[in-house]
Amino acid sequence: MTTAIVSVDTIQEFIDPVSALVDECKLHWTPDGFEIRAVDPANVAMTHTRLSRDAFESYTDADATLGIPIDDLEDVLKFAGSNELLHIDYVERQQTLDLQAGGLNYDLGLIDPGAIRQEPEIPELDLPGEFVLEGEQLSKYADAADMVDDKITLGFDLDSETLYADGIGDTNSARYAIPGDDLIMGSCPEEVASMYSLDYLSDMVGVIDDDAEVRLELGSDYPCLFAFDIVEGHGNVRYQLAPRIATED
Repeated sequence: MTTAIVSVDTIQEFIDPVSALVDECKLHWTPDGFEIRAVDPANVAMTHTRLSRDAFESYTDADATLGIPIDDLEDVLKFAGSNELLHIDYVERQQTLDLQAGGLNYDLGLIDPGAIRQEPEIPELDLPGEFVLEGEQLSKYADAADMVDDKITLGFDLDSETLYADGIGDTNSARYAIPGDDLIMGSCPEEVASMYSLDYLSDMVGVIDDDAEVRLELGSDYPCLFAFDIVEGHGNVRYQLAPRIATED
């Protein structure tokens, strides 16, 4: 039997970035750990999320792809409580996960992986803007734009050397800018700006801890890339968000 033991809060931190985009996914149980690649139904946002085997109390090597109903799994995690250990048994012949935590024993029925959306390949983009900032700073960009609009423009102003977010509504506008010196790291040789759906961005930013170091890559009218560690460096998340076209208004 393929088994693993891990804390509930570790699995929650691993699943949250995925559940921000989709309600079902393919989980790859590999010798190195868990891995998920998923894209939302509108093909706007993608994630590649990993959890190293080092994050587990006990781990059996496997090479299996499981179809996970995320909402059902999160119900189990919420019931069990973050301080509990989660015992995971993959019963291949029944296509279930036997989950045990905090006195609960739950047989989670799996989805046929072939019935789940094809997994995306997040491309490597050579974007001119590369920044590292705190999760709290990234959250403020979304909050500022949310005051006036459902879209957000992320950009870098070369003259003032600031990374900014614009929200422009019918009558009001808002800009939140951070000087490059106040970022953990910033490098951009040119002016860049791209518009994105604020709903998607807010969902993605909402799973990032305030003190997390987030790598942001930007270009002009290109997807933006976010990358950050989870579970004290035992996992990582990579997001890609497609730009909106300005003429969509």
